[in-house]
Amino acid sequence: MEDWDETDRLIIEGRRIQAVQAIRAARECIIPDALDMLAGRYALLRATRPDDLTQSDEDYWAGFYS
Repeated sequence: MEDWDETDRLIIEGRRIQAVQAIRAARECIIPDALDMLAGRYALLRATRPDDLTQSDEDYWAGFYS
């Protein structure tokens, strides 16, 4: 998935379920793989765009169970 713009926007907005759906649609992968990609992309965004992710990691993932 070369173009992450839409997925990045969803991640930054905290719309994790929609981000997983976007990853699955683009990659045609199963949910566990999409969740791994979401976590990896989140970590990359946290490292490269920290000002865009204003919540702490704990707050961002609160209530999100996989």
